[in-house]
Amino acid sequence: GGGLGSWGGPLFQLVLGWVPAGDGGGGSGGLPAFVQVGAALGVAITGELFFGSLARGIAGGGGPPEIYAQAMSLALMYNIVCFLGAAALVGLLPRSGSAASGGPKAAAEV
Repeated sequence: GGGLGSWGGPLFQLVLGWVPAGDGGGGSGGLPAFVQVGAALGVAITGELFFGSLARGIAGGGGPPEIYAQAMSLALMYNIVCFLGAAALVGLLPRSGSAASGGPKAAAEV
């Protein structure tokens, strides 16, 4: 909810700024498709980690509070690692407005 709302608009503008004008339709259709696939994979992986850990805990005979806490900790740790990895990669994004790089600003001048 809040995360997608805070980064979705700026990210779409940044990415679509690099798409040539003739390919704008394909870019504007492909980008949301990739976002949806990424979101579905994230939910699937988190769910697999949580429910897999839960099943192993139940099979091991642990108590319900401990089993759920362990499963939730594993799923949350995955999300934290993914967030920190994405935050670390932000520095590799090209700077918008860099005319020398041929980015969005250069495309707008054509």
